[in-house]
Amino acid sequence: IEYYDYGPIERRLDARSDGERFIKEKFSAGGVSTVIDHMPNFVTGGNSWDRSGDPLAAILPGGVAHGEYVAYLDRMATFLEQQAVGGVLVPILFRPFHEMNGDWFWWGDSTSGERFVALWRFTWEHLQKTRGLTNLLWVWSPNIRGGWGRPEFERYWPGSKYVDVVALDGYDNRPEPDFASSAFRSSFRAVAEIAKRSKLPLAYSELGFENGGQRIPGFWTRHFWPIMKREYPQLSYVLIWNNAHGPKAGTPAADSFRQLAADRVWLLQGDVSGSDIYGP
Repeated sequence: IEYYDYGPIERRLDARSDGERFIKEKFSAGGVSTVIDHMPNFVTGGNSWDRSGDPLAAILPGGVAHGEYVAYLDRMATFLEQQAVGGVLVPILFRPFHEMNGDWFWWGDSTSGERFVALWRFTWEHLQKTRGLTNLLWVWSPNIRGGWGRPEFERYWPGSKYVDVVALDGYDNRPEPDFASSAFRSSFRAVAEIAKRSKLPLAYSELGFENGGQRIPGFWTRHFWPIMKREYPQLSYVLIWNNAHGPKAGTPAADSFRQLAADRVWLLQGDVSGSDIYGP
């Protein structure tokens, strides 16, 4: 579920209603919902890709847009605390500030993570402590970076107190994607070390193969799944990023994805109830 940009729960009441319905329906059916947020630029009013005006500094305590950011978080908190089914709050994988180690979003910084860590910790403190939310599982998800090891990724690590799931985003949209490339594997090893030391679960929070995931017959059974088992066995879950980057009906790769589902190699929505998958 997208909170601001694509949804957009924040800007349209009809989308807000749809988002709430999806979260509750999926929970009741044994599904897991992620809430991601392509936040606006709080200085210019632009989108997440508008890096002008130094919005990262502006929304930190003491910044010119800090009050506006806090008001935004309060509106978000009101939405999130209303997600309940039968009096039970729905657990939500909450994934703010994704791919913070890149330079495409305004909160991203490929050279230093100091301000990002301060922003993450403030946001966590406000939603968890000030607003008292209890149903969020915080997903920290940098992007794959070739040549990076644990020290580079740890510049963006806010600490295990502030994180519930360690994750990684990665795309290979070339005609012949290599999910086992050095950039994927080295990045995964680095964040896996962080997860292990912190005793936290590990995930691919965004994964996509825009070309190969569509046009290569057998892609999901002969390429994706064998590599997944061989290279990334520690994973708790994988989120394929929308149908432009994963299986899409009518494409050559679609049948191989159906085969994985038919072979029951992974847990599907409906296999368990919401209470079973989340625990007591």
